[in-house]
Amino acid sequence: MFSGQGSQYVGMGRALYESEPTFRHHVDRFDEVTRDKTGTSLVARLYGRDARAGEPFDDTHVTHPALFAVQYALARTLQARGAQPDIVLGSSLGDFVAAALAQVAPAQEIVAWLIDQAASMARACEPGFMLAVLGPASIYRGSDTLREFSDLVGVNYAEHFVIGGNRADLVRVEAALAREGVVFHRLPVRFGFHSRNVAPVVPWLHAREANLSCRAPTIPWASCTAGGIVEAPTARFLTRIAIDPLRFQEAARAIEQTGSPDTLHWVDLGPSGTLANFARRLGVPNDRLHVVMGPFGDDARALGRVSNLHASNARPAGAPAAPVSEGVSMHAFLFPGQGSQVKGMGAALFARFPDRMRLANEILGYDLAALCIENPDNRLGQTQFTQPAMYVVNALAYLARREDDAGAPAFVAGHSLGEYSALFAAGAFSFEDGLRLVKKRGELMSAARDGGMAAVLGLDEARVAEILALSDLRGIDIANLNAPTQIVIAGPADEIRRAQQWFEQGGCYAYVVLPVSGAFHSRMMRDAQREFERFIAPFDIGAPGIPVIANVTGRPYRGDEVRRGLVEQIASPVRWVDTIRYLSEQGVERFAEIGTGTVLTDLLRKILPQKAGASGAAARPQAGAASAVAASAPPRPTGMADAQPPAASPARAATAASTMPPASASASASAPAPAPAPAPAPAPAPAPAPALAPAFARAPASTSTNGIAPAARVEQLGCPEFKRRFGLKYAYVAGGMVHGIASVRMVVAMAKAGMKGYFGTGGLSLDAIRDAVRAIRGALPAGEPYGMNLLSGRLEEATVDLYLREGVTSVEAAAYMHVTPALARFKLAGLSVDRDGATVSAHKILAKVSRPEVATAFMSPIPEKFLERFVRDGVISDAQARAARAMPVADAVCVEADSGGHTDMGAMPALLPAIRRLCADIAGERGYRDKVPVGVAGGIGTPEAAAAAFVLGADFILTGSINQCTVESGISDVVKDMLQQINVHDTDYAPAGDMFELGAKVQVLRRGVFFPARANRLYELYKQYDSVDDLPDAVRRQLEDKYFGKSLAEVYADCERYYPADEIERARGNPKQKLALIFRWYFGFATRAALAGNEADKVNFQVQCGPALGAFNQWVRNTALENWRNRHVAEMAARILQDAADLLSRRYLSMVGR
Repeated sequence: MFSGQGSQYVGMGRALYESEPTFRHHVDRFDEVTRDKTGTSLVARLYGRDARAGEPFDDTHVTHPALFAVQYALARTLQARGAQPDIVLGSSLGDFVAAALAQVAPAQEIVAWLIDQAASMARACEPGFMLAVLGPASIYRGSDTLREFSDLVGVNYAEHFVIGGNRADLVRVEAALAREGVVFHRLPVRFGFHSRNVAPVVPWLHAREANLSCRAPTIPWASCTAGGIVEAPTARFLTRIAIDPLRFQEAARAIEQTGSPDTLHWVDLGPSGTLANFARRLGVPNDRLHVVMGPFGDDARALGRVSNLHASNARPAGAPAAPVSEGVSMHAFLFPGQGSQVKGMGAALFARFPDRMRLANEILGYDLAALCIENPDNRLGQTQFTQPAMYVVNALAYLARREDDAGAPAFVAGHSLGEYSALFAAGAFSFEDGLRLVKKRGELMSAARDGGMAAVLGLDEARVAEILALSDLRGIDIANLNAPTQIVIAGPADEIRRAQQWFEQGGCYAYVVLPVSGAFHSRMMRDAQREFERFIAPFDIGAPGIPVIANVTGRPYRGDEVRRGLVEQIASPVRWVDTIRYLSEQGVERFAEIGTGTVLTDLLRKILPQKAGASGAAARPQAGAASAVAASAPPRPTGMADAQPPAASPARAATAASTMPPASASASASAPAPAPAPAPAPAPAPAPAPALAPAFARAPASTSTNGIAPAARVEQLGCPEFKRRFGLKYAYVAGGMVHGIASVRMVVAMAKAGMKGYFGTGGLSLDAIRDAVRAIRGALPAGEPYGMNLLSGRLEEATVDLYLREGVTSVEAAAYMHVTPALARFKLAGLSVDRDGATVSAHKILAKVSRPEVATAFMSPIPEKFLERFVRDGVISDAQARAARAMPVADAVCVEADSGGHTDMGAMPALLPAIRRLCADIAGERGYRDKVPVGVAGGIGTPEAAAAAFVLGADFILTGSINQCTVESGISDVVKDMLQQINVHDTDYAPAGDMFELGAKVQVLRRGVFFPARANRLYELYKQYDSVDDLPDAVRRQLEDKYFGKSLAEVYADCERYYPADEIERARGNPKQKLALIFRWYFGFATRAALAGNEADKVNFQVQCGPALGAFNQWVRNTALENWRNRHVAEMAARILQDAADLLSRRYLSMVGR
């Protein structure tokens, strides 16, 4: 099903564009058409750096082709995966997508038509409107005003209709609807499609209908324009798609009459799941409804579920390279490179392919079979002989494999030299051209001298790069990223020898100098690279017919990138870890090593330890017997090894079948299962993570365990009053992280899971905060509770005003030392008295505190001086003031122990009990009617930490750092890649940029960056010197060259542009203040670089983070959650709570000796 105008939004399909080659290919095709005709890039408007989620997106010149491109690309992606539609349904513009899929007209012709149609509407039509109304269409028919000033566009189900008309009449129409008391909302469109508003364009459409081709559909096409099946479409019919009313109900009924409704799946490929919702209202059951895209859903995961609805291997004619699935299990072929050669390799293949061997001997000028079988003079150890021999053996092994079982892989990849074998297998060049290229490559690489290589074992990429940056080893590059902690470096031979001491001191457990004479895949190969570039230029290299993962990027080649990629590969690192992880993320479940040796199989186990691996010997036709890599896995005749764990304990097996581990007295608080399966039936509307209620429901009811104590249930953790007061099911909160890192998606995911999330407002403009509020509210139509961060500071008053205007009722008060008038205003605005005379506080404040005196302020009523002023000014009544005197400012207090970001470095076991007692004492003294829940934050990243918090008496827990490294987090992917690798000791303390002069501290990421060291150095310089002029020349040069990347004068010019005028004025009269401003600039620069993921400034990233994330990383090590792309904030919360509940039950039993 394909939807039309009104369902679009900025960023629709972003995750698919970034991860799916077929999807990206088609969107790029239509982007080119749009740029040629309008000068506007679809990709830039949808996914560019300036594309902001939630911003208006109603320019028809862009939305017309964008809606077509995204939906058509998604359909073709599903077809490439083997999911072929039995029928297509289109509504409004979606009818054009359906027509293109049914081959009624060429897709590019339709896009060009839509762009021209949009331009013509802009010239001929007045601005228009469309309103979606929740109510029966009889409302429209019974209203003279509605019938006079609007048209009935369509009735989608009994309680939903759409009207449209001219923008000038909108006020009258909305007033009439308001009088009827019905809910309605405006659709994001500039014209009133299917109404009188677009009538002026009809002559233009009819005059140009000859521009549209029209053929009989190759797939049955149900049209909302026709209200049924279109069997013989005409060009005139296509021109009426934007004009005639929509008849979704009739089209849906016609579909049901084409086959058995019991076997029909309704798959909504529109951006917002609109049509699936309509179909549900018409009686289609949820298990037959599927949605792929959504503004807050996991599009890639939903795509995987929908792909499995069909098991067909058919691919549409003319489709570009795309994964070819075998039923529901995709597999990949891996080709090894130099280092896997052995004497005797290929012996069983040479006689099988005599023509290929004859060609090889002619090109090489020697007997290749003799070289491989006899290895005269140990020539197989010489690069100029090794590389051609490996290429030929790999290629013949692939041909034999295809002849034997004819199964096409979904992807292919090769390590270094092996990439040429992969490209041959994918049809990018001929066997003989590939051999000629490899022969030249081997000759050039063998001529390299004075270089060396070494394998560094036990350190990851970030640590290796850090050591290289800190050392005097200026000529060494990372050459191969073979496994997460198996990295090869290359450079001048003398530096490779000297590097051993640096890396051994840096923590590697082995440093192995390799027996080579060249520094392959490093800058020392640039001369060879230039020569190879000249050599490869005349060769005929085409687009791969199967996706090939490039060594240089770890992502699939696009059609025109192969030549450039092979040239770059010579002097660039082999990103093998990224290659394998990408394949796993795409759903590849089995790997086969094609050629000789098991090197790649062994690396696979290290990269994806939760998977059984690839078949090694079994993948080689000449080996004769098939075997699986994992000792516990049964032999597979096809030579493929499953990527699922070979054998699981009962507890692990149960976990793998659900999104949550079951609660049982015997389960362990271990890491999550290696590969959690998705929920059994896709949700009808996409959500950031699977709903948690069903997962928690699997926990057994609270029953006695050995007659001692009931087993802990997740719902029982925490304080019931806290959950009731904040409208939650679980006592778990995701705290606000600045700059929207605690994002709209994160807040929505938590709300839908029955938990609380606070949007991170720090550093954002008021407009951005307002947009976030509206986006969250729009994504939570059922009114699920959400919260916004409120920070003490310059924007506090304006932010409170914004919250009161927008109807925000729950805030997380952070960085407060005392209660402010703005905070008091927010609290008072929610006070009222119910019919029984009881005070009701609708506005909820969760106060984060780390000191007893601040807790005292929040546990006290609003200060009397504020109340007197507000009464005097008429802001509140005397009754409200009396009510306020009987309740504390805070509705909940969160004790903040040592954490990421601003921290007082407090210890949870000391702080939490002390502040809990303090709060209880104050509540007792003041006679508060209701309990004030006290929770805790800081250091919570594992079930053990959560369980400890609850044992210490926490009424709820709040997490922060661990949520930063999730799919929903608003930080850059570059930072997430870094955070995924850290351990508990990889953070440090640095000065806080906003409180620089006071020496306040924040906890930040240390691993892989220089920020904490540089920030502390700046603070020491600030204490030591009184002005910029006092800085020694050497220090000034260091700051300008290493820290800032610009002169101090340029930095101060930036400060003058961005800091408030009063601060600049103070700096002009105070040299010390000017020095502070210049140094504070670095903190903002470091934060912006991290948010943007600017790799050029990676060493300067400021990433506020605590050790809880390191603990979480260790907990999920060797599981699917080791990769942040599998981490969803609500799922993580669910796992932590469930395992904490299990742990508490076990600990209790162990303490009482049971």
